[in-house]
Amino acid sequence: MAWAQVQDLIVVGVASATSVSGAFGSNVTAGNRIVLVSHNNDNTGTGTGGVTTLSNTGTAVMGTWNKITQGPNVVAGGFSEVSTTWTARVNATGTLTPITTSGHATSQLSYVAREYSGLHFADDLTCVDISAVALAASVNGGVTTGANELVVVGGTDDGVSGTPTVAAGYGHFIFSGSSSACESGMEDKDSGAAASTVNSANPAFAGTGIVKYTHIIIFKLPVVLAGQSIAPGRTWQRRYWKGHRQTPLPLSPIVAPPSGVDPGSQIVFGYGSN
Repeated sequence: MAWAQVQDLIVVGVASATSVSGAFGSNVTAGNRIVLVSHNNDNTGTGTGGVTTLSNTGTAVMGTWNKITQGPNVVAGGFSEVSTTWTARVNATGTLTPITTSGHATSQLSYVAREYSGLHFADDLTCVDISAVALAASVNGGVTTGANELVVVGGTDDGVSGTPTVAAGYGHFIFSGSSSACESGMEDKDSGAAASTVNSANPAFAGTGIVKYTHIIIFKLPVVLAGQSIAPGRTWQRRYWKGHRQTPLPLSPIVAPPSGVDPGSQIVFGYGSN
């Protein structure tokens, strides 16, 4: 397995707030990726008030927070509910406190987050292979992954103290806690050595009469050419300008890479080794 879980962050459901936040217990590390599942249960009942934004504080230098999926905005019990999943790469090691923010003081908010190593380093959604989201359990299989990719299933419900369950074949589960406000959870697994079909029929929460979302995200691994290795946090630009090349020098000089190359692929241009 090329990727690995590093550490978790759980922010429990909070009612009547414009934002919630929590700090990772130890520094996040350059080259790693943060994945976050959030829920906003907004007491507006309009169907439009539940959208959240994501920011952060701390000494870590982060890439862009990219929204991967957003659930349908649903009105239930006088609340406008929406859940979202996010990801950002860590550009420089340090402390990290993610902050989810809503536009209304009556919001009920929660999130869970996990730091991963060994994933694609792109600073946009090209780090994601496949993603999907649906109300309840309607995202059901038929999604084919690549070998050993990270499969993340996120789940949220509307704060009726649902009981979390781990889907068959999935590993470590994190949960914001049984709450009368709102609840968020995440589970993951390796896709396996060969391409496989992912089935997310079992969402993160059990129960009846619960408004709940299932998110499924499959993350790519870094692109590595034959004979090369990945050093976390090192992009092709850094390797290129440090002049990693053979001795004696090749007949052809090292040339600049073509425009538009994804830095997450960490390709070394010209001759030489890492």
